[in-house]
Amino acid sequence: MAWRRHRQTRALTAVYDDDLTSLLASLGELADVQRGERRCKFSGDVITVRNLHAIFPESGSIKYVCDKPACVVALAGRVGTDEALSA
Repeated sequence: MAWRRHRQTRALTAVYDDDLTSLLASLGELADVQRGERRCKFSGDVITVRNLHAIFPESGSIKYVCDKPACVVALAGRVGTDEALSA
């Protein structure tokens, strides 16, 4: 008998560049991003509207990922792990 692995799935929301500021504003984060007060979870670089690759929830807060290749890879490595699902 073959075992089937049960995978938990979650919705992924994509946002067009033109809608990014609206999304950040709706989350109450736009002003903080514009003031340079948000940093990449992996590199610590300041997040801007131009370098923002992804946002995700973690422990009740919003985390940001910049567009550096190493940070994108680090984020991809979290997908499917319990840590990535702990929102």
